[in-house]
Amino acid sequence: MKLLITAFEPFGGRSINTSAQLLRELQKNPVKSGFSAYAYAILPVNFKTALPTLQAAIMKCQPKVILLMGEQQAGEIILETCGHNRQRSREIQSHAAISISRQIIIQTSSNAGDYLCNFVYFAALKNQSNRPAIFIHVPALNSDRVPKNLTTQIRKTIIELAKQLTAPRQTVASAKTKRGLIMADKHLVACEQEHEMVTVLKHFKKGSSKESLDKMQTACRAWKKDSGAKYKPKNRDNFYKYLQEKGILGKIK
Repeated sequence: MKLLITAFEPFGGRSINTSAQLLRELQKNPVKSGFSAYAYAILPVNFKTALPTLQAAIMKCQPKVILLMGEQQAGEIILETCGHNRQRSREIQSHAAISISRQIIIQTSSNAGDYLCNFVYFAALKNQSNRPAIFIHVPALNSDRVPKNLTTQIRKTIIELAKQLTAPRQTVASAKTKRGLIMADKHLVACEQEHEMVTVLKHFKKGSSKESLDKMQTACRAWKKDSGAKYKPKNRDNFYKYLQEKGILGKIK
């Protein structure tokens, strides 16, 4: 079983892209897992050439699974569970196992953004339906040296992915009851992702100005850091409850 791992080249005036740095680390020291072989590809940050580059890599190595990586400003590793067709308001659920241990994946998201990451991910899911594909966002770092703990987390993710893809299939219901697995994506809130905060603001019929987004992110971080047992588990319902009972919504226009 072969795994294709991709990352993006630097963009926006930066000289590095953390996803590409991680990919090179994995090339130097391949993960010992259930995958028999690995292939790697760096994708250009260009809407015209990114997808053809990915497709060429797929044609060349014929992988069983595709792991795409990109960077974003959030300080956590985020597993993206959906790719969206922005023009037609469609989404495609990830075909790969997403019940990765919470000790490995810190957050999940159902929105990979509005840029190239989502574009490539949607295309991978749509055009490669016979190949499981997942997308992981890693924190953008300002150093060409990738922290050991970040590399370790990605390596553990690959090992976990291999285990799940080679294990007997589970029903969704049984997977949710297994201890230690992440909650369903629809119940999670990613504080650092702007689109998540916009969704919360819209839910309460609030505007999404920069000031409102900043206040919502601050509240979200406080809720996740230490909001007491009353607001646990850290799911969407309890976040909404926290916002209402703490009077935070009254401070946001």
